[in-house]
Amino acid sequence: MLTYKSYGNSEKPVLCLLPGAGLGAWAYNQVIPLITKKFYVIIPDVLSNFKTIDNAIYQLHELIAMEFKGKIKILAGLSLGSQIALALVAKYPAICDDLLLEGCAVFPQSISKLIKPFTKLSYPLTRFNWFNKLQAMTLHLHQKWIAFTIKK
Repeated sequence: MLTYKSYGNSEKPVLCLLPGAGLGAWAYNQVIPLITKKFYVIIPDVLSNFKTIDNAIYQLHELIAMEFKGKIKILAGLSLGSQIALALVAKYPAICDDLLLEGCAVFPQSISKLIKPFTKLSYPLTRFNWFNKLQAMTLHLHQKWIAFTIKK
């Protein structure tokens, strides 16, 4: 089954965050303390074994069905995570009460033929702190907000 990181009180409504390609739970370090006041936050590791969006939604549906009785409060995705979230809700509309999408490509684009091979090539680099730090710097994330927990 899909693994996930969790933050906050499990008695609160569930907010599931799906990061984009090359990102992980570390990308939310700045906001997690703020949102755990009202939500139990989960960040599934859906992209670590990403094969297809259909495979990702199958894994997420299984996770939500088994761990959260088939329904969560909010599903939020960024970039590729938002495409996965949209596909999940399209297939299982009752899986969440609210959906938040940021940077979601809704229509197929010709550039997507280039993105897939680059994502496959670059994703393994996310195991390395130097790559995550470079990406964080590109995203203008301050170093004090980033706690890298990835082992080499």
